[in-house]
Amino acid sequence: MMQSPWQQNQWPLERWIRQELSTMLRSLRPGNGPANHFLAAYRLHALFFQTARLHAETWS
Repeated sequence: MMQSPWQQNQWPLERWIRQELSTMLRSLRPGNGPANHFLAAYRLHALFFQTARLHAETWS
């Protein structure tokens, strides 16, 4: 199973979140098809749950 960048301690969490959001917003530009919109929604969903899991691991 592939680990996310913050699990590998390669990037600070904030930089990783910014990169994910930037990629997601590029997918939502006008002219992109519904497949890109689905991908953006999937990335946002994954970002939310990975961040929530990290928060739970940090504060538990």
